Parts: sequence; structure tokens; C-alpha cells
Amino acid sequence: MPASLPSSSGGHFPVVTFLLLLISIGAIAATYFFYQQTQNLDTQLSQITKTLEQQNIKENQATITPTPEITEEPTPTSTPSVGEPTITPSGSGPVFGNIVQVMALTKQQYPDSALILIKVTGAENPSLTLIKYWFRKTPNTKTYFYIQNESGKDPVMVDLSGRVSPDNNIPSLNSLVQSGKLGVDLPAALTIASSVCPTSFDCVNTPTTAQYIKITSTIWQITYSPSDGSKPFVVQIDSVSSKINFKSM
Repeated sequence: MPASLPSSSGGHFPVVTFLLLLISIGAIAATYFFYQQTQNLDTQLSQITKTLEQQNIKENQATITPTPEITEEPTPTSTPSVGEPTITPSGSGPVFGNIVQVMALTKQQYPDSALILIKVTGAENPSLTLIKYWFRKTPNTKTYFYIQNESGKDPVMVDLSGRVSPDNNIPSLNSLVQSGKLGVDLPAALTIASSVCPTSFDCVNTPTTAQYIKITSTIWQITYSPSDGSKPFVVQIDSVSSKINFKSM
């Protein structure tokens, strides 16, 4: 007699039902496998994202070059430049335009002086702008003076027993002045900085300071400091290439 499939009436487990059960078990196993794979991929993606964010933070932190802070002590005595050459612009820039004349003025009293940095306050408003050209009295001594240049007023030499901290052999700018290789002046630096201003910031009206110094290269550091005391926005710009080296947001 030819073999025949068992019938349900015979008490044997139906083949079709068995096959459907196997398929169901396989589908459940596959679903669980893909679920586990998805969870693993999500975990790996999260770890990769976190690693990239940490690397980005480290890169930004490594890029910024700390710049010296000025400490004036005690209260300086100001000496107006009476009988000395009037500082007149030699170019169109507010900071570099008269720097040759500033250098000439300092040589009368301190012939070996070295220009080491330039500090600008009130940079957001030309009528408020105050420029201080900081000098060492000699290349190898850490005693200082500055020439103060304020719009509408005579230049003033301020001789003081203050300090620049840290003054770890800040390079002299004298040779760059003489060769005319200081790079972009303040207005151009402000334009570059404002081009990357965060949408949450008002880089036009916020109190703004600027500092020009040579570290490994010459840089403009532009700092926007909100009046409410919230976190400032800082941009460092290479004055020669106009490249942004760092921005804080």
C-alpha cells in the first residue's frame, strides 16, 4: 500500500501545522536578532558621536592661544606729549595708520623700547575707541609704558611700574612696524569676527575689546562682552592670512 500523510483524526500532529510553527519560530528569532543588531548599532553610533564631540571640544580648546592681561599698578602718571611730534595718521587704519609716529614718539625718551602689544577698548564705537600701545622700556627688562591714543585728544605717554602677565618673552613688534607687515587693521578684523557672530549675539552694539599681539603668529583677539555679564564671544584672527584660528561658540 502507498504511504499516506497522517490525518488529524488519527491523533498525529499535522505536517502543515508543524511547518507553520517552524516558520513562526524562525520569524520570532529573526525579529529578535534584528532587534539586538539595531540596539547594538544605536549604542555604537552614540559612542562614536560622543567621541567626535569630545575630540571637537579638545581641538577647540587646543586652538586658542591665551593672551596676556594688563595690570596697571600703581595709578599711573600721565605725561602729555607737549613739545613732541604730533601723532598724525600715515594710513587709513585707526590702529596701524599712525603707528610709525607712535614709535618715533617713544624713541625720544626710551630709544631701546620694544612694542609688545596693542590694546583697544570701545572698539564697537569709534567715538569711544581708546588705543594703548604697550612697550617694554628695553628689550630685556620687564618694565613698561604705553602711548594712549584717544579720538579727538592729544596722545599721552603713561609711564608706570605695572606688569604684563604673563610676559614670557613676548616677541617685539618693532620689525613688523618697520617692514609694514602688521597685517589687517582693526576694522577688517572686526568685519571678519562679526561674520561668524552667533545669532544669539549682537556683535554690533556689544562692548568690544581688541588685542593685537605676536605669539607664534600675529593675531587679533576680538572679545564681545555683554553688559549683563553673560559669557563673552571671543574670536582670534591671524592678522596676515585673515584666517580665523579660534571662535568660542
